[in-house]
Amino acid sequence: MNALDDWLERQWAVTPEAFSVMVEGAAIACRGWNLGAVDLPGIVLVHGFRAHAHWWDHIAPSLAGRFRVVALSLSGMGDSARREHYSSGQFGREITALLAASAQAGDISRLIVIDCGLAPENGPAHEMDTNPQRMYPSRDAALGRFRLLPEGPSPVPKVRDYIAHHSIREESDGWTWKFDPQQGRSLNEDAQRVNLPPVHIPVDVILGEQTSIMMPPNLAELVRITTDLGPPVVNPAS
Repeated sequence: MNALDDWLERQWAVTPEAFSVMVEGAAIACRGWNLGAVDLPGIVLVHGFRAHAHWWDHIAPSLAGRFRVVALSLSGMGDSARREHYSSGQFGREITALLAASAQAGDISRLIVIDCGLAPENGPAHEMDTNPQRMYPSRDAALGRFRLLPEGPSPVPKVRDYIAHHSIREESDGWTWKFDPQQGRSLNEDAQRVNLPPVHIPVDVILGEQTSIMMPPNLAELVRITTDLGPPVVNPAS
């Protein structure tokens, strides 16, 4: 076992507390690390579109020494409940429901944006597909179809396999993805995606050196809506 494999196994061996929070009628699945350390500040980890809380399982233990850490699966993704309609505002309320105090903006001291494809002001937003639910005859068949979007130059196979394992579920007629494939219907009509309000708390941004998501127009949008943006941190070879 090499050093990376050894580190991953140690991270995944740290068992978080699994719980759910009801937010406007939907059970939001959460994973928590070091939640009993009430004297420490909290950090909420939010995944990308159609992902889930388990994406953070190898990261969160490294933060738990300094923070109370919660990772959630947004509604319609991961092990959280599905809704009839989705919006970015709804996702925001699910996130703020997990803050240790109230959901007031003053309780959030900092925002870290990681390789996020913010739509430029008044520009076209990416249209999400609404394909039917895909079913596979076996667990192995479903795992064999798992893809990262975008795939990236050199994903770590062990991490990709771990994420894939937590991205599928068994139903009566086969295996399928955990995310709701019909989210795009309402999200494609969500006006909030292009009408972002100003952000007045400190913001940091992390992006991959070879990103195809946070391109210059997207970074420019982040600059436009923030009043205290730190210099971009570029993660090499990603």
